[in-house]
Amino acid sequence: MLKSIKQLFTRESPKQTVSSQEPDVDFNSNPRFLRKPTQISHLLGQLKEEGSLFTIFIDGVEESFASTILTIRSEEHCLVFDELNSKAGHELLLKTGKFKAQASHNGVDAIFTVDSLEKGESKGLAYYKVPLPDEIYYPQRRGARRIPLSTIHSIPFHATITAGNTPILGHLQNISSTGIGALISSRLPCRRGDILQNCRIPLPDGSQINFDLTIRALNSSQISQKVYLGGFFKNIDSGSRKKLERFIIKAEREQIKREKAE
Repeated sequence: MLKSIKQLFTRESPKQTVSSQEPDVDFNSNPRFLRKPTQISHLLGQLKEEGSLFTIFIDGVEESFASTILTIRSEEHCLVFDELNSKAGHELLLKTGKFKAQASHNGVDAIFTVDSLEKGESKGLAYYKVPLPDEIYYPQRRGARRIPLSTIHSIPFHATITAGNTPILGHLQNISSTGIGALISSRLPCRRGDILQNCRIPLPDGSQINFDLTIRALNSSQISQKVYLGGFFKNIDSGSRKKLERFIIKAEREQIKREKAE
């Protein structure tokens, strides 16, 4: 399994490689892996409940596909994936019987491999019954805590795609001293590792944070019909950094007060 997960990162194109600002992955002793069955089942359960879209990669196939988790059968030590969104991908998957699955939870990538599958069918629709993974690459231990914002503030997020000078508009979902997560209304012609320029966040006090953003997550949401965008700050000036720190401190205090009231 470990050997397979190592290959997840060597197959990616230069645009998809991990940013140089992040630490290298230590595959020999790595706290970024979930290996306890309870942790694995909990994370997969959250991804299922959120309707998270999984990107499916098949060895030797350049194109990626999409699927979702239909159900988790802990007593059978398995989970069930929906049929791929591509007939050609479906046939390839049945032929190889192996794939890599990648989704995002709270802006953090969750990645695991599947080494065997069993095809099933219900009401004319195919599904794939696969073993629960022994481990999931999930670097949830952040150096900076992310503060959820969707229930506290409605804060806009603006950015620009350099090619064609295309504007992007969304709303923040979470923020930390290192990056943000936002819901945007349209798909982006870019990938993980690409940089969005001229990003800005207008804060409730009337000030504004300016920065570029290195994309780390792009996932469609079936529930909201929007795209979750997650990334790390890049080229953020000292003035914006100070505004960011003040805003995070205030948001943390508001979150603590709300939790105590509940």
